[in-house]
Amino acid sequence: MLAKQTGSLVPLILGMYISASLARWWNLREKSIGSIFSCLTDVSMLMVAQRPEPEWRPLHMQLSKFGLASIQLILKAARNHNDFSDLLSNELLTKDEVEYLEQLGASQRPVAVWSWILRVCQFGFVGLPPPNFTPIQMLCTEAKSSIDNIYTHLRTQLPFAYTHLVACLCHAQNVFAAIHAGLKIGLDVGSMEVWLRETCMAVIVCPSTRACSPSRM
Repeated sequence: MLAKQTGSLVPLILGMYISASLARWWNLREKSIGSIFSCLTDVSMLMVAQRPEPEWRPLHMQLSKFGLASIQLILKAARNHNDFSDLLSNELLTKDEVEYLEQLGASQRPVAVWSWILRVCQFGFVGLPPPNFTPIQMLCTEAKSSIDNIYTHLRTQLPFAYTHLVACLCHAQNVFAAIHAGLKIGLDVGSMEVWLRETCMAVIVCPSTRACSPSRM
């Protein structure tokens, strides 16, 4: 009876947990990382439209390097990596820029790079109508907000009481299912159908539930 009751309750609770986890992941991908890439391409497009002359090509290249460097810094901060050798080898940042970023916190480094992007764009707009610079300012601000959104998600876990409840239910369901399988197989030793059914339940369903539980994520 306990195995049946927990078996009907766990899929509902665990499904809600997985749905919430996937929603948070997709929000990070679409509204954060995706938004940063979109801001970078929009800023580059606007600057190319304003300064299409060949002599401004180094500026456009610098914007692309800073944008890619900001993405790399976000990934490094999320993974707690402080090695910037790849940024130097790929020529995305100079040695002086890396030394400056090393003095900042991990979450501040991508924001600092976007402030450099804004500064480079401001330099490129010298002599151009000031109102045309407003969309670029808004895009850089949007990128900064997306970076803040990433760290908000990474530093704010789901409520502990909820995840603890889900984990306890998953473990309880596995224990009850294992006991139920052992009793059924022991009582119906000669029934191959019962043996196969209960063995599949214990070997396939229980590990799958444990793999999806909050204690494993």
